[in-house]
Amino acid sequence: MATLMNDLQRYLDDFNEAPNTCDLFEKYGRIVQGWNVVLTNHIKICQTLLYKSRLNDIIQYQYQLCRSLLDLVKESKNKNWHIPILILTLTELRLLANYFTKFITNDHDNSTNTATERIADLSIDNDRQTSEANVNKTIELLTEAFRVCTSDRCAEQRLSKKWGAIQILNQLLKLCHRIKRYELGEQLLSFAEQSLEYRHYLLEDQKMTYEYFLGKSYLLKDDYRKASECFDTNFQRCPRFMKRNKASILIHLCISKMQFGYTPSLSIVAKYKLNEFHDLLLAIKQGQLYTFDQLLKTIHHKYFLSKGLLLHVETLYLLVVRNLFRQVWLALNKENKISIEIFTRAIEWSNHGEACDPLQCATLLATLISQSRVKAYISYKHMTVVLSKEDPFPKLQ
Repeated sequence: MATLMNDLQRYLDDFNEAPNTCDLFEKYGRIVQGWNVVLTNHIKICQTLLYKSRLNDIIQYQYQLCRSLLDLVKESKNKNWHIPILILTLTELRLLANYFTKFITNDHDNSTNTATERIADLSIDNDRQTSEANVNKTIELLTEAFRVCTSDRCAEQRLSKKWGAIQILNQLLKLCHRIKRYELGEQLLSFAEQSLEYRHYLLEDQKMTYEYFLGKSYLLKDDYRKASECFDTNFQRCPRFMKRNKASILIHLCISKMQFGYTPSLSIVAKYKLNEFHDLLLAIKQGQLYTFDQLLKTIHHKYFLSKGLLLHVETLYLLVVRNLFRQVWLALNKENKISIEIFTRAIEWSNHGEACDPLQCATLLATLISQSRVKAYISYKHMTVVLSKEDPFPKLQ
């Protein structure tokens, strides 16, 4: 290891002393035209890492490296051998940009991956303006690289640059979702879903990443059925040892399916240590309106906000009400005629004594009936709910 470091140091000293980097490249070996800028910036990155210098310099060198490589990809016709190198360098650029995102987001959950943690000991200019500039430049370059790949007109599939489009899009989506700028990737994701047939031939890990973000896209559009299909397939294919990924998929899968009245078992939620979601799920199952409200507004507010799931969880309020009404029905020995006054008192009890108007209760019942969550009708003359004798609280399809 010491010998390797000495050789690298000697090479970097020669690099610093050379008046022209091309002369140095000629000394150590012939370089293909156009690659000298790529190699120059790569050597500068190695030099900066060796001396543990500023991270700002490293990301600038990496950006210039990716820009030069992308120019080479643009110039090459009917060739795609550059694409794996481009994807690798863009991935490294995105990982560097990850470290700057914490200075431009206030509600992030501060989770970092291993690759990001390795550069945490480097010095950084942590002002918001510099961080935003670095992240925005990275997003722009990723977007441009995606468009270069998708616009390739090579007729022969094996030489097409379109093979790299989805992998580049995955890197772009990871960065956009990290800084909560979902709209930046939505348009490109829709284009990929409609026009890129190559997405069906991805490697398993890239396919899982793509479908995960596709599911999140459907979730943002309130298309819970398609979202649950994406997350369900993803959860089954995700390897068991990737527990963090499975946990992230699981919470999105549960939120999607709970929109249809499905409630996951507490055991699987506890298995993946989703403690915040475990508390919420317990409140929903037991019909605890006050606890549900407190979990969203105070106790776990930041958690669900950081996951981008707060608004979707709020829509589960009707599911809590439905479970509460079902408990009332069971407590009355499955009586099919129940006064709205009884349901009103149940809501007040569940809300720790907060007043509830009978008309407000009737409105909640009418909403549940219209959504087929309860099979019943309301007699407003007698202020009574007449429940179906056969499965008045059906499972939603």
